[in-house]
Amino acid sequence: GLILKMVQEGWIAGRALLFAGPPLTGKTAITLGMAQTLGPDVPFTMISASEVFSLSMSKTEALTQACR
Repeated sequence: GLILKMVQEGWIAGRALLFAGPPLTGKTAITLGMAQTLGPDVPFTMISASEVFSLSMSKTEALTQACR
């Protein structure tokens, strides 16, 4: 699709994509399919909401650590 093409052509290079929404809407399936299509040269990190919503650190800090 369009997002895959933008990543492959470098329009989204060096940036992150965040998929958010209610449970059971296909976010994980879409992102895993994208990661498989793009191959090992494109970094892929999957995190769950429970990893981001921590009482011990801010949301920004949790996202920053997950994307390193």
